[in-house]
Amino acid sequence: DDDGSLGEVMAKVRSASDFRRLGREDPAAFARVMAAVQGRPAWTALQEQSHLLKLKQMRLDERLRALRAEEEQERKSGSVSSQMAAARRDEAEGGKAGGQDEAR
Repeated sequence: DDDGSLGEVMAKVRSASDFRRLGREDPAAFARVMAAVQGRPAWTALQEQSHLLKLKQMRLDERLRALRAEEEQERKSGSVSSQMAAARRDEAEGGKAGGQDEAR
């Protein structure tokens, strides 16, 4: 009969929220369900897949942080470069204007 009640409990668990609710409302049934589920090959495969996805997410997050840092560095560098270029233009234009004034 214990297997029957376990089957009934497992039939009611259809989502993560159902599973959390079961853990809160009936810890003993939750433990039985976990023991039954963890003994299945699908559980191991799910855990492995979950772990691989988590590792992939961590690598993607790390790469995204690196790209954002590069982008910020380029933005800062570009800002400094554009300021320096503007200063050079101003100097060059000032020199030309001065030279033109002397020619007149």
